[in-house]
Amino acid sequence: MDKNTVIGFILIFVMIFGFNWLNRPSEEQLAEQQRMRDSIAAVNEAARIEAIEMAAKEEERLKQDFADDTDSTQLIARYGEFAYVATGQEEFYTVETELLKLVFTNKGGRIYSAELKDYKTYDQKPLILFEGDESTLDFTLQTVNNRVLNTSSLYFVTDVFTAEDSTVIVTMTLPVGENSSLDFIYTLPKDNYMIDFTIQANNMQKYLNEIGRASCRVGVCAIV
Repeated sequence: MDKNTVIGFILIFVMIFGFNWLNRPSEEQLAEQQRMRDSIAAVNEAARIEAIEMAAKEEERLKQDFADDTDSTQLIARYGEFAYVATGQEEFYTVETELLKLVFTNKGGRIYSAELKDYKTYDQKPLILFEGDESTLDFTLQTVNNRVLNTSSLYFVTDVFTAEDSTVIVTMTLPVGENSSLDFIYTLPKDNYMIDFTIQANNMQKYLNEIGRASCRVGVCAIV
């Protein structure tokens, strides 16, 4: 390696080091970044707590309904601890961001329809990506009592939370027992077409052996 090459490498190193040093975030910027991270964490925690509280109230209501239901014995025999969420009435919830208009259904805890707000069809009608049975989301649940259930036939408790930055968090909660639930969490940024989808099991080890065999059409399925 000749002298000019060595000098060249040294100059490149000095330039990279100088660039990184000059563009390093200030203490104020680092503090602001940390504040943003703390704010997002606080929003997610608030949404989670609100969803748990709503799920607990809904579970009590379902249990009360079961007390007067003559078919409850058969449902318990078939679904076990999940009997309280095995029956219900399908309800729809519309959620909008700057780019998307989504309709969620509590049956199966899934997105029922999706519309792109900034686009139209060739005849100037709303551009619907999918609707109804054109999309599916289903997870197979194996309980500790060897029952096999499908989330698509169960009824979730729905909570919609809007953060200060207009991010919308939709939590679909399947309440099973005290402080135990299975959550489908959809996070919708205000100006992005991508939706974050997370599955969160809360104290479900005494009810489920595993969550497996995801089945979906239109969209992304994930097990975490």
